[in-house]
Amino acid sequence: MIKIIIWINGTFGSGKTTTAYELQKRVSNSFVYDPERFGYVLMANVPKEMSKDDFQDYTIWREANYALLKQVAEGYKGVIIVPMTLTN
Repeated sequence: MIKIIIWINGTFGSGKTTTAYELQKRVSNSFVYDPERFGYVLMANVPKEMSKDDFQDYTIWREANYALLKQVAEGYKGVIIVPMTLTN
């Protein structure tokens, strides 16, 4: 079986997430995996003294998103759409 992940890359605030959800409306059997969601949870659960300016700077954020996206890709039979900037 062929797995399809559509990765939408772009600068911060360029409309990646909006585009992902618009694409989801047009692609049957698709799912938006948004790595920022885990980032917001992470930022809300780290003491202020330990917090970083950007959740992408946390190693655990990158590791957790990789593990979860891998699991979704292995178990989901549809198209996965990921709106996430790859580099700063």
